[in-house]
Order: sequence, then C-alpha cells, then structure tokens
Amino acid sequence: MKIKYLFDKDKWMLGEHIPDCDIFFFQVPATCFNSDRSYAFIKKYKKFLGVYEKFVLNFYVGEKDSFEVAESILKALLERPGFGRNLDDNIIVWSYKLIDLSKKIFELPLKSLSNRQLWDWYKKHDEIHTKLYTYGWLPVAVDLFHNNFTNKLKSYLYSIRV
Repeated sequence: MKIKYLFDKDKWMLGEHIPDCDIFFFQVPATCFNSDRSYAFIKKYKKFLGVYEKFVLNFYVGEKDSFEVAESILKALLERPGFGRNLDDNIIVWSYKLIDLSKKIFELPLKSLSNRQLWDWYKKHDEIHTKLYTYGWLPVAVDLFHNNFTNKLKSYLYSIRV
C-alpha cells in the first residue's frame, strides 16, 4: 500500500526534455538517481520515469519526491562538515579518470577489436562515467526543480540585511 500512496499523493512533473539523446547514456543518470549508495544519507528518487521515443527522452519525477531529494542534499551541505569538499574532490578525481580512459579508447584500433573487447571497453567507460555522474548530479539536483539552495541562500541573505 505504501507504493500506491506514493503514486496517488505525489504528482508527476517533467524533469527534463532531452532531444537527440542516446538511450544507452540515460541509464547512467537513472542508475545514480535510483540505486547508487555512494552517499547513503542522500535520498534517492522514489518516483522516476524515463520515456524514450525516436531519440527523444523525457524523464519525469515526483514533485514532492524531487523536493525531498534536494532537501536531503541541502541538509548534507549545511550539516555535514567536509561533505561539500568531499563531493568536489570526487567530481575532480572521477573526471580525470574518465578523461584518462577516453584518451586510451581514442588510441585503440576499434575496427580490429572483437565485440567482446569493445564491450569490455564500453563497460569500463560506463562504470567510470556512472561514478562521475553519481557525484556530479548532486550540485545540480539541490536546485534543479524547486530552487532549494537558492531559496535557502536568499533567506539567509535577507536575515543578515542591515
């Protein structure tokens, strides 16, 4: 009954409209938004749906659910010393890992590789890209749908006005 309540009480909203999207790429954010546990204290989306048709992706989130996800990120930034720095550090580390792997792939004789070899390189790329996205989406999600960060900052700034 908990699932029924979730879908009855939280209306869908368009998260993003992405034209010219590769369906293989979309599994990266879908994995991060729903199942990654790099930061267990960050809430994951409960209500998330991707609709893919003719290279166009629309993804939807629950209105209340997406607000709660952003609030959990904001809370972590405000209440967990070092979380923001750790997040930035991970974005940098995994960005360099993705760049390094991409350079290696660029040098490969792709036409001469077997399907299995191509798949192995794809999997390596996907693992690193997914890990980077795990960290990279958090700074965006904190303000993405409901301006949680912006509203908190404005509230603070108004409170210290002289």
